[in-house]
Amino acid sequence: MSGITLDVGGLIAIDRNDRRILSLLARAKERAMRITIPATALAQAMRNPARQVRLLRLIRQAGTALLTLHRPDATAVALVLARTGTADIVDAHIAVCATSDPADLRRIAPGLTLIIVYKTPPRLRLDIIRPMKNLVLLTLLAAAQLPAQDRYARLLRDILIFDAHIDTPHYFVDEGYRLRDEHKYYELDIPRMRKGKLGAVMFGLYAQPQDFPPERWLPRALETLEALHAEVAVNKQDMEFAYTAADVERIHKSGKLAAMASLEGGHLIADSLGVLRVFHRLGVRYMTLAHFASNNFSDSMTGIEIHRGLSKFGRELVGEMNRIGMIIDVSHISDKAVLDAVENSRAPVIASHSSVKAIAPIVRNMPDSVIQAIAKRGGVICINFHAGYLEKAAYDVYFRNRQARDEEIKAVSDKKPVNWEQVRAIQQKYFDKMPKVDHKVLLRHIDH
Repeated sequence: MSGITLDVGGLIAIDRNDRRILSLLARAKERAMRITIPATALAQAMRNPARQVRLLRLIRQAGTALLTLHRPDATAVALVLARTGTADIVDAHIAVCATSDPADLRRIAPGLTLIIVYKTPPRLRLDIIRPMKNLVLLTLLAAAQLPAQDRYARLLRDILIFDAHIDTPHYFVDEGYRLRDEHKYYELDIPRMRKGKLGAVMFGLYAQPQDFPPERWLPRALETLEALHAEVAVNKQDMEFAYTAADVERIHKSGKLAAMASLEGGHLIADSLGVLRVFHRLGVRYMTLAHFASNNFSDSMTGIEIHRGLSKFGRELVGEMNRIGMIIDVSHISDKAVLDAVENSRAPVIASHSSVKAIAPIVRNMPDSVIQAIAKRGGVICINFHAGYLEKAAYDVYFRNRQARDEEIKAVSDKKPVNWEQVRAIQQKYFDKMPKVDHKVLLRHIDH
């Protein structure tokens, strides 16, 4: 099977006669591609009985299919292994079972080829599963039937753990930070990535608009991107730069760590779609439309409202990102801008590092209505685990101390060469002032 995955959800939604889908699936079968079918699109299509029969026939003709669904209220968690006829692992995910009874799972879908993680309303669930009994499906392994340690070991061995946003590259430029060395500070290095079984990382490149003059935004982004490429090259025995989803899968299967690049803020491309395309050629695969300040593309959550969402230029940016295959990241931008991006994008969007306003009501977090709008179009919310984004009390302490912290850091960093050990000590001192956060609160809010 090739490393290429085709998502036919958008085509299912618009190709009511399924002619283009038939052609696409035929080509996919010839090239042994994997087909991904979002649950929402399939469920809506299957409301038409005639189309339901036709779609199932097409999916059977295509061979292996992968449904990306999610059921929020399931009580059993299954570890799912997808295998081809030759028993090669196709994919592995944490899946939420369709039922809390493992025996019922086997009865519904004996000998399955399909990863099923529910996203559809309860009334649609069995309507989707039952007609698929004749497909060549995957085997679901209910987690409840395995000892806890075995479940954990299998999980870490089989799934691809992907971190969607880590800010490490600027440390390469400023501090000579090296990924090969294990550190007790900052987010990651190769030894800790190995210990945590991390498989792929989207490294964030940024120049905070409040910290750098405009003429330094683009050069700073290029400098950090070059430093990232150099760091990956130096550690080629452990890491490889990935440009496609197929690269990520190949690198992960080889036992190496996949590194990717992202831009945090549209201000970094100097208001130029040409510069955007250059960054794409250099390996950048997603861009946050705005950072801490509003720009000519989009309003920021923490900036002045200029456009009441996305500007006309911002909508053009979204279209160009769709065209070249760059993911649209809606973290940091205003709620209205997020909804504009979702509406104008032909592909699902992501929030690379946002959290939930219903849990922690702070300006940088997303309300449930926005989260649901992203999910409805097949998008993904990646949770920010900074304490200040998970609990308002922690954010209040952080915000109250930020000015004092920044002044202390500036007093140290203004002296050249900078004593980075002293800077880190100041950062740690203020971090320790924040209350501890119970991450289990997230488990009580997984409705979307």
